[in-house]
This record gives sequence, structure tokens and C-alpha cells, in this order.
Amino acid sequence: DGELFYIRNGHVNWMAVRYSLIIPENIDHVLFVWLDKKLNSPTLPTLYSMHLYTNDFHIINSPEINLSEMGKLPVLEEEEFKLKITCKEKITGSSTVELHMNLSVDDSETLLELKFSFTKMCMDSSYIEEINRDAIKLVNILV
Repeated sequence: DGELFYIRNGHVNWMAVRYSLIIPENIDHVLFVWLDKKLNSPTLPTLYSMHLYTNDFHIINSPEINLSEMGKLPVLEEEEFKLKITCKEKITGSSTVELHMNLSVDDSETLLELKFSFTKMCMDSSYIEEINRDAIKLVNILV
């Protein structure tokens, strides 16, 4: 278990955003925690849109996210969403998954474009005696 802040107190950690996080074969999802901490009026919510991309469906199943592709950031309390990345059976290799996210900041004309990159490692399960499917809770987006 670990945490990585991509945005904290309104400041983007560009070193973290540019880094492709390696997801080991025993991890099958990444938890994101986010909250709009600005004191916006309800008429100026922070809006988001997101899309998933991958380079190799031969190694991994289609990535899934348990959140709609467009919406508003939560404002009252932190919320979690999950990016699920699972390996295909009996395949060894790696695949890159990218989560592209656009956030409107203060008004609809100001966009913050973020690209999160993950390298999913996969190993033929016949080589692994016991797999613990834990989550990595490491992504905090606090605007």
C-alpha cells in the first residue's frame, strides 16, 4: 500500500504525472481518491472528462473504470473510483494503460489536461503459486 499525490492543495505534481507507474502482476486495480477543495459556488463546479487508452489487448483485458466518462468532482467529501487492469490468462508481458483526464478549473475555458500512465506487468499464472489481488491506493486528486 502506498499513496501518490498527483494534485495537492491545487498544485500539480508534474514529476508524478509524467512517470509511468508500474503495476505488478499481483495488483489488479488502482484506487483514485478525489475532492474539489476549492470554495466554488455550486454554479461553478469543477467538471471532468476522461478516456482510457491501451497499447496491447493481447496481454491485458480491456481496462475498466467505475465512473462515468464525464461529470463533476465531488465537493463535500472525498470519493473513490477504481481503474481495473487485469491480465489475460497464461500470458507474460507488459502493457501500457493511459488515463487521459481533463478538468475545468474555475470556468469552462480553463482546462487542466492530465495523462496518467500505468505499465501493467503480467505473468503466466502457472509460474505464480499464490496471487494476492490487492489494490494500490496511491492516487489522490485534491483540486
